[in-house]
Amino acid sequence: IFVLCIVVIGLGMRTIIRNSNFYNDITLFSHDLQVIPNNSVLENSLGVAYLFDNDLNAAKVHLERSIYLDKLSQGWKNLGIVYAKLGDQKKAKQYLQRSVELSDYGKYKLAYINLAKIYLLSNSPKEAKQVSEQGLITFPKESALWLTLAAAEYKLGNQSAALVNTQKAKTFDKNINVSDFIKELNQK
Repeated sequence: IFVLCIVVIGLGMRTIIRNSNFYNDITLFSHDLQVIPNNSVLENSLGVAYLFDNDLNAAKVHLERSIYLDKLSQGWKNLGIVYAKLGDQKKAKQYLQRSVELSDYGKYKLAYINLAKIYLLSNSPKEAKQVSEQGLITFPKESALWLTLAAAEYKLGNQSAALVNTQKAKTFDKNINVSDFIKELNQK
């Protein structure tokens, strides 16, 4: 019983110490990178934490480091998002395209979604359609891909195809309001 009490007290103390590292994601991942340096996953996680904190320059540094440490890192996708937020559509497309290429391993459905959205925002609906269709091969139940495909079809003048794809998205996500989506497309 005495040994068990010592173990429980020791584990409790370790929990208290670990909780002090977890003020927020940035402090946690920064601390863990000091303990485990050169870790691609931790660099990516810290980059994403900075991205959510809207510190895009710090996010960029850690996401680039993640890619440097692991060429298959999710940092490609996240760095594409950073560049999109910075307004550099060319670099955003470049990084998201690389992420889509890595998606052949079945990892990154968000890479397809974000790249299709970048193409839609830069008025390239053909490319958005192509990326959405490519993503749907791997992720056929992803409602966001069906919606980007619908938006691309709509911008290409294929309203009936857009409606069919929007309805398909609704089959996988009941919260999608088709009429609101169509109104939103008409406003763009």
